[in-house]
Amino acid sequence: MSTQQKQPRINTNTIASRFGVKPATVRRNLCVKGHFLGLRPLKLPNGRNLWPDIYPEELTEQDLFHDHHRKTPAGRRPGSEQNNK
Repeated sequence: MSTQQKQPRINTNTIASRFGVKPATVRRNLCVKGHFLGLRPLKLPNGRNLWPDIYPEELTEQDLFHDHHRKTPAGRRPGSEQNNK
């Protein structure tokens, strides 16, 4: 018997709908960043992803949303340097 509790999970389409984005946005964020707004799915053997059963309001309460949406100064891209001579 496992000591871990089973956490409710939802599919990619459902999490995309809750956050007001297309499912492709969720998949791309997972591929490029390794997460979607700090959330990581459970990957099933058949290749499908099951995401934590969470709503946007819960992310802001946990402060996860703000950690992954830091803004850079206007007109600057992260890692770019401007040489002023």
